[in-house]
Amino acid sequence: MVPSAEDLKVLKLAFNAVDKDNVGKINADQLMGVIDELAGPEEANECRQGFGEACSALMEHLDVDKDGMLTLEELSKLAEYGTTTGLPKMLMTGIIYAGDKDNNGWITAAELKDILLSVDSEDDEVDEVVKFLMSMLAVDESSKAKIDVVVEFLAQGEEESKDPKDKYKIMFRMCDINKDGMISKNEFKKFLHIADDDDPQNKAILARMLEQADKDGDGQLNYEEFCAFMEN
Repeated sequence: MVPSAEDLKVLKLAFNAVDKDNVGKINADQLMGVIDELAGPEEANECRQGFGEACSALMEHLDVDKDGMLTLEELSKLAEYGTTTGLPKMLMTGIIYAGDKDNNGWITAAELKDILLSVDSEDDEVDEVVKFLMSMLAVDESSKAKIDVVVEFLAQGEEESKDPKDKYKIMFRMCDINKDGMISKNEFKKFLHIADDDDPQNKAILARMLEQADKDGDGQLNYEEFCAFMEN
């Protein structure tokens, strides 16, 4: 799928949140941190339990230059696999594509087994599961299935939100650095990528944008004000 501007923005915010030293690249542990940021505090543990073991396979798949690190551009490939408001489906789709080792658009029985084990390494019945799934998904007697068929089957239970405000909710949470439920002037400045508000032109831009967004005039943005700003 073609990544949306909103999803790319969300991924950039998550990337910047874990790249605290501004290296411009993140490692495997930080990729897990990105997933935590996208999931939010209430869902982070569940996401770790469901996808933590597969993080290394996903990292290897996204790491185009094979340097063991991900740039923002490499991380942004995740947006091709779904939307950040449907994080489990996006991650599962990415993991399935990571399992297509020869990148030919087909998943063999061996690749499917590796995919399932990357999600749950303690599945004692994985061979039986693979045999059962291949009997349903494989083309004729070829013992391989089209990757989109596998994605549709394995990720079909993961719902994506159609409400654009759900993306704004993720953005708001990551913009709210001190987690006080409001976006301050400085947090808003970082969101707008205004590097130096001592510059007269930048100060004017920030003041104008904040004035437009801050409907109640308290000098900060609540969630509803942030959503209204993003929709304009």
